[in-house]
Amino acid sequence: MRRALGLLMVAAVMVAVFGVVVQLDVRYQRGLGHDFLAHGVRAAAAEVELEVDRGKGGDFVDAVRVVYRTADGQEIRSELTGELGDPQGADEGDAPPPPGTRYAPPLELLYQPSAPTEVMAVVDAEDHSRPGSVLLVAWLMLAGGLGGVVACWVGLSRTKVAS
Repeated sequence: MRRALGLLMVAAVMVAVFGVVVQLDVRYQRGLGHDFLAHGVRAAAAEVELEVDRGKGGDFVDAVRVVYRTADGQEIRSELTGELGDPQGADEGDAPPPPGTRYAPPLELLYQPSAPTEVMAVVDAEDHSRPGSVLLVAWLMLAGGLGGVVACWVGLSRTKVAS
């Protein structure tokens, strides 16, 4: 019984830690999205190329490379910040995104005027700035994990007294 409670406590701690990690990541992404929306300058990508790689879980977008012009006409080649990893039907390798997908032209961008190579797709900035229920799930993971730790701690204390 003590061993099972100990293992459950370890699992509960892991759930709580994962909840904290998810919260920190979502808060960072939300801040990044807000920053680009508040201070970014709009531009349209003249060229878009996905770099799709294969991993253990399947294909994923490793990078989205774009070419665009700043408001003063400077041509910039850069990789998107905060892109989503879903390849949306794109094959492994480097290629333009399939028509009708998230990064397909015409792709609206936001770039930082002080550092034009820092660029994010408008759709990503909007999504990151509104994380939806992810923060609630992270809080529930933290609360549930901590509740599990307390329950296991009490259970371990009672089994120790009974011994």
